[in-house]
Amino acid sequence: MRPLLDAASRAGHRTLVWRGALALWPLVLRRRDYPLWLWLYRLALAAVRQDAGAPPAALREVLNDLAIGLRGVGRYDEALDLLHEALANAAGDPHPGATFSLAQHLHDIGATHVEAGRPAAALPPLEESLRLRHELGYERGVALTRIVLAGVHADLGEVRPALALLRRARTALAGEPLEAMRALAWTGHVLTRAGHPLLAGRVLAHAQARAEELRHALWSARLQEWRALAAEAAGRKAAARRLLRASHAAYTAAASGSDVRRLTRHLDRLAARTGPPSR
Repeated sequence: MRPLLDAASRAGHRTLVWRGALALWPLVLRRRDYPLWLWLYRLALAAVRQDAGAPPAALREVLNDLAIGLRGVGRYDEALDLLHEALANAAGDPHPGATFSLAQHLHDIGATHVEAGRPAAALPPLEESLRLRHELGYERGVALTRIVLAGVHADLGEVRPALALLRRARTALAGEPLEAMRALAWTGHVLTRAGHPLLAGRVLAHAQARAEELRHALWSARLQEWRALAAEAAGRKAAARRLLRASHAAYTAAASGSDVRRLTRHLDRLAARTGPPSR
């Protein structure tokens, strides 16, 4: 893949480069190989900008895909710059499909603020995305935005609205195993924050079983991490350490460097609080 697109880029086949990158999106998203992801969509962005025949929607798609990759490695401000460019492009595009783009970019702007730890900033773009998707009749998109919005409400201490949003999302996504699992996972995570760690642990274990059935390594790793947080909140320190180590190993196997670093810090904090084992 990389040698082919690199050769196409050097030969000036701009359309082939950006079309190839967009066609590879499902694979890139699944593998989460961030160095490859960023290389590929930077190459595609240069190509689509230089391609006079590229439609505005192609530029927006490449901008959005690159921004999600930047968000994944913690480069939030760079991601937001690209997303706001895509948003402005969509706002100035008279094509009827541009409204779908507007809603997507607003969703990802909100999600980026969430990842950056800025829930208050995430709320307006997510609510606008939800409104637009509802007006468009894009019920799947509505459900996906509700999942992210639920996390925002949880971060703001608004647990009941968060759980209500997740219930609606799970109902709408019942026919999509991966997305339904994500909604269930977030339900468990919110229950931990709401002070119900034992119930949260059961919900998260159920979600992890589904993630493993789907062979989704990253979600399985994340759910082990969230189960560790629930165990820690319930005072089950040994179980928390065991789950964190398992999550750390799973993230390492998936080559998710930012997650590995976060889990390492968490394990270090746990070790510092509990001290050395008694003899």
